Amino acid sequence: KRMGSIEVTVQGHLPFAAAAENAELALPIPAPEGVERETGTLTIDAPEFLDVLTVDEKTTGLFPARDAVVEPQARMRSIGVWSFTRRPLALSVRTAPRPSQVAGFVATTVRVEPEIVRQSAVATFDIRNAGIDTLRIAVPETIAADVRFQALSGGHVIRQRDRATAAENGWVTWTLVLQEEATGEVQIGIDWDLPIPAAPAQAAPVGGNAAEANGGAASEQTITIEPARILPPFADDQAGRRRVILTQARGEMRLLRHESLSITADSQGDTTEPIDVRELEKLDADGYLAYRYFAQPASAVVKIRKHQLHEVAATVVSRAAVEVVTETQQLAAWRVRLRITTSERQRLRIDLPAGSELQAPLLNGQRTTVEKATDVTTAENMTAYYVNVSRSGTSDESFLLTLQYRCPIAADNTKLPYDGQGSRQLLRLPQVGDGGGATVVQQVRLAVWAPDDISFLGAPALWTRDRTASASFSDLLKNPSDTAAAAALNDWIGDSAGSEFATQGSVTVFRSTGSELVVELLWWKRWFLLGLISGTLAVVGLLLRRTSWENRISMVLLAAFAAVVLSLRRDSGVSDAVLLAVPGVGLVATLWLLGLLLGRRPVAAGLAAAAVTVELSIPPADTTAVAGDSVAGNSENSLSKPVAGSDEGGAA
Repeated sequence: KRMGSIEVTVQGHLPFAAAAENAELALPIPAPEGVERETGTLTIDAPEFLDVLTVDEKTTGLFPARDAVVEPQARMRSIGVWSFTRRPLALSVRTAPRPSQVAGFVATTVRVEPEIVRQSAVATFDIRNAGIDTLRIAVPETIAADVRFQALSGGHVIRQRDRATAAENGWVTWTLVLQEEATGEVQIGIDWDLPIPAAPAQAAPVGGNAAEANGGAASEQTITIEPARILPPFADDQAGRRRVILTQARGEMRLLRHESLSITADSQGDTTEPIDVRELEKLDADGYLAYRYFAQPASAVVKIRKHQLHEVAATVVSRAAVEVVTETQQLAAWRVRLRITTSERQRLRIDLPAGSELQAPLLNGQRTTVEKATDVTTAENMTAYYVNVSRSGTSDESFLLTLQYRCPIAADNTKLPYDGQGSRQLLRLPQVGDGGGATVVQQVRLAVWAPDDISFLGAPALWTRDRTASASFSDLLKNPSDTAAAAALNDWIGDSAGSEFATQGSVTVFRSTGSELVVELLWWKRWFLLGLISGTLAVVGLLLRRTSWENRISMVLLAAFAAVVLSLRRDSGVSDAVLLAVPGVGLVATLWLLGLLLGRRPVAAGLAAAAVTVELSIPPADTTAVAGDSVAGNSENSLSKPVAGSDEGGAA
């Protein structure tokens, strides 16, 4: 027994023909028995696909409840709410299926590759009025077995995929059943691959063969691009299904090509028009060709031409900074920094001089691994290594590879570097790659540290001195150091942190635009070269001291002209020799000036004494001589008088 309000829920089901047009249904209203007063409301909800109309002539005891607020059931819409206060009650409704409206849009992307055409599309179904769970898509018969479908929109799952047993006009229909009915936008991904048909063989020319004809020019291949078609969800002969209207089916196509191919549009169907890629609505505004259509079927015929490409360099060393510290010992310390762009993703081959003591290399400042390459052949006195170049960036991004090692630089183990007064020093630079055309080296800078008393004269073949050192006349025995050029290598190679590398002595910097692997440097002991050049000039100056000033000036001008001509030769070393010739030139100039100032007076006195002696040795003239002799004697006396009386006339 109970007192107060009691709630009782009654659930029931009444079958009716939902797909029938204008089906009339009398709604059952439960009636409580044994009550004194009865009030209530009647609420009608219906699915989206069903139109519900009340039959006014068969409505009794109900009136609209204007202020009532009732939440509709899930996946239903509210038809109306009525109130009643007394019996009898009756309500009849007429139902009619509400047709679903589906608008389809197919965005197709075609990627043309050398051997295959990859076609991917996104079919967007815009479902209005009533939800459906069945979608139909038609694809070409040639690829019907290889097509792939995928639900792209959130909340939708493809529960079933059914392929039609027979093709119609070269097209096969696929039926996709979703997990539940859906309204709004439903996106389905469609992918398939289409092989490119072989190009027709060209006729052989007169006197030639078909192979030469096919290889001489690029052949064309023709392919027809046909996007997937959107069909009404239900076939016309499927009875018992509610009606679905396909309002429109339109789409876009864009073509992307491989870099080795050239594609051109030959023709398109009546419903397809070419557009600019910037006019694309659903696809990214990039590509090579673009089309748009507003009706099905749509197609485009495309011609494909394959370029005759040559192999390009797989590895490019844009900049290489090589630093070597040499001493009067067998081993030299090396640091090699390479700015590399390569398509290699795993390991890169690098050849180093034999006997190198290699440290762990650095890839963009991080340690990486290295191993000896035993499966390749190398040049004489070289050893091959594989450096791990795995990285997170793309293959078109450059990276910095740093190598540090020690290796002997003297060819003979019994002879030390810089032994003697002067000679040539060979340096073997590392080689990236196998030495073939797959590797290109663009710019190289070489910084060589040597003892302070060693001077490099000129530059090696195909190299240029990077002269930033300032000459100092106060210390001719010390080699001027290109410290500024060496310090600029960090910024030049793009190594802001800079790995630790100990240096000593003076540095000389060279630059080149090639990939020379062997560098031959001409070196001299600086004090020996100073003595040789300045001593030679001093000896020549002393020998020219007893000649006339005309000869001296001529020799100086000829020497200056020869120096200027030699300096025009690329890095001949004349500028280095001029500095070492300063002491000799100064000594000769001092001797010549002293001779000019101190040696002029004694020479004049000697000439005067000789003139007096000649005057005293002439016999006196005979007064009885004939007129001719007198004339001759007078003439001789008259010629000798000015000479005798030039300085000491009174004494004579």
